[in-house]
Amino acid sequence: MGFLRSRDIAFLSAAVYKGGGASSAIDIRECQEMTIFANVTEIEDTETLDLGLEISPDGEIWSVRKSFTQITAIGTYHIEVPDCIGKYARISYDASDDTTFSVAATAKG
Repeated sequence: MGFLRSRDIAFLSAAVYKGGGASSAIDIRECQEMTIFANVTEIEDTETLDLGLEISPDGEIWSVRKSFTQITAIGTYHIEVPDCIGKYARISYDASDDTTFSVAATAKG
């Protein structure tokens, strides 16, 4: 699947998450750069949320490419990925307790 100019990607739909996990893998072979947005709509004062962009050459072995600063408050956060490397990408998360958020991206290539 190729990118015409830009492509919107929904990594994680808005939902309540707890513990660790990851989104499904997305093919990024034709991506040149990406902006990833996290929208946190519910998180308690004592909770933390860690989000990271993971990449893979084969969809089996994953490594963290870039991480958000640890999130502790409601808000919209973003990270810039100036060069997409790897064939596949996914978002990993670790929520210390019930946290409501979504993660989406705009990829250009």
